Amino acid sequence: MMKKLVLIALLPITMLMSGSFVMQKGSPLLKAEDSVPNTTGTMATSETSTITETTLTNVDSTNKITDKYDLPKTIYNVLDYGLKGDGVTDDSEALEQLAHNTNVTNWYFPADHTFRLSNISVPAHVNTIFGEGTIETIMKGTNTRGAFHNLTTTEDHTLYDGLHFTWENKRVDTLYGAISYGNAVSHRNIEIRNCTFRGNEEASHNAILLIGNEETGGLTNAFIHNNQFIDIPRAAIEVLGRNASGNASKDDGSINNVNIYDNTFDATHANDYGHKDGWHCAISFSSSRGGAKAYNNRLINHRWDFEVSDSKDVELYNNYTTGTSEYFLFYNQNASDLNANVPNPVHHNHFESEDCLYGITIQGANGGMPAGEIYENYIKGGPIWLKEGDGGIIRNNTIVKDLTVTTVGPYSAVIKGDAGNSEGFKVIENDIYVYGSDIDAISNRNDESSSSTTQIYNNHIYSSGIGCINMPGADIEGNNCQTSWSGDIPSSRPGAGLQYSTKSY
Repeated sequence: MMKKLVLIALLPITMLMSGSFVMQKGSPLLKAEDSVPNTTGTMATSETSTITETTLTNVDSTNKITDKYDLPKTIYNVLDYGLKGDGVTDDSEALEQLAHNTNVTNWYFPADHTFRLSNISVPAHVNTIFGEGTIETIMKGTNTRGAFHNLTTTEDHTLYDGLHFTWENKRVDTLYGAISYGNAVSHRNIEIRNCTFRGNEEASHNAILLIGNEETGGLTNAFIHNNQFIDIPRAAIEVLGRNASGNASKDDGSINNVNIYDNTFDATHANDYGHKDGWHCAISFSSSRGGAKAYNNRLINHRWDFEVSDSKDVELYNNYTTGTSEYFLFYNQNASDLNANVPNPVHHNHFESEDCLYGITIQGANGGMPAGEIYENYIKGGPIWLKEGDGGIIRNNTIVKDLTVTTVGPYSAVIKGDAGNSEGFKVIENDIYVYGSDIDAISNRNDESSSSTTQIYNNHIYSSGIGCINMPGADIEGNNCQTSWSGDIPSSRPGAGLQYSTKSY
């Protein structure tokens, strides 16, 4: 009894019944706020880091973020329902038993405990999973589905808040997200916020996997924000459109209103793990049809920052990436039903790396970069490679290639076409800086001829060497090329509507 009296003195709670209590005003556990609790992307880790954090401030006030769902007033501590949280016991069976209790509508995992879980199917009546505790996914076989696998239709909402996710340090080649949503049923109103996901040397996994199936109602209204993803070996967040057979979806409505914002993705150590996959992609959209956005995120030291594959209505904006080794954006459209009229805008991002081998790569047998445009971005250290496709628009970007600190990249140009495969692109009013080499700013592979449907208009090129535009057959007008240039290389795109400030942490 004395222990209960001490607990009441320390926490402002009123006991209701075994396993539940009402949270009162001022409780340190009540974290839902009217405004964003943390928009700076500070990593939730006590480890020392020398990485520079960049705070993004969007001057457009319409993008102010608020929490979508409140934390419950009556909460149910899982320790009162048979879970141990000792970091040794497999708590999966105890939590599965608790899942049958329809009176328990939320699961609270307290701090200073590690709960080892695997393949927990979250029932529809549980709408909040939260706390400050650690959830460790146990590796079971080759088809581990992570700690929480949502197989039931959610009528109201599901909120994850404040938890720390880790994985058992064991090799499993097929592993779903720590939080995953399957395609057998519809899912609606999902919020994942204020959580930390930390990978390790062995487990090959996503952090969050969202799968929507239009045939069963799709996945609608997901808000993933203010989380930290640290050293995740595969795609930290993977968004997939699938049909009932598990194949790529060609149906509109598989993914609807997915919002990924104000997160920090740091893969600094994942590159040293030597995983078989070796992907280290922050955010991937595949066959995502119906609307998704990724914005105001901070990405650090990934192999791939973004992948957009066979998708439409995906928008990437106001993201800040540094240290990328292969792709700022891998844009791949091969689905036969997609064409150049599919909008997937990429704008107002800051892509920067000393050496990003493939930069922004656009390929696809049926459409390549659709009319959604790549515009008003700052792109430094990687090329734009128009590998395949027809009809992309690249305009008003600031593109910097400093050959004193970076390799040339594929086919030796800042913007490179692949004649015969890439036609109809429009490269318009970009500021292109080439420093330390005589490579061309804009050219085709092997100096091959281009179609007259390719338009190169009104670009400003600043080259320390003699390279400029070399694209025979293209429609070229109004470009200004300064060779033997020796001015300052810009560190950001001026007047882009995105402000940057930096600090170390």
